[in-house]
Amino acid sequence: MSFIKFKEEKLWKEWKEKEELILRKYKFEECKIQELYEYDWHDFKRSRSFGEHQTVSDDLIQFYGQFSDTYEVTNIEELLDQLSDDNLYKFLDQLDSLTLSIIFMKYQGYTSKEISHELHITVRSIDCKLHRLRKKYKKT
Repeated sequence: MSFIKFKEEKLWKEWKEKEELILRKYKFEECKIQELYEYDWHDFKRSRSFGEHQTVSDDLIQFYGQFSDTYEVTNIEELLDQLSDDNLYKFLDQLDSLTLSIIFMKYQGYTSKEISHELHITVRSIDCKLHRLRKKYKKT
């Protein structure tokens, strides 16, 4: 599920070459083809940048996928009660309250920046905690 720059760029260029052949076949002006190329290239770079930073690993999906959303969860205890995996429950039950708060806020859809503002800690600290947590959980 990772985003590979080279592979994505190669696929984009192949698609773009095919598109340009079709445009030339229908006698499109070269300056318009070039404008379209530049527009598409900037759009591709923008989406690629998003893809690079938004890639979610399989272990994170599995980690967050353990939570059931059958009813609205209003606190961390309810979230823990909904877990179907006993190992995950035991793992999370041993964590400090700050880390549990971060997990709960992530579950609710908060960004790291929003969590940082609410809990008065740095974004880097939040991201490091989550990274270490996933790594530690993966080992169990």
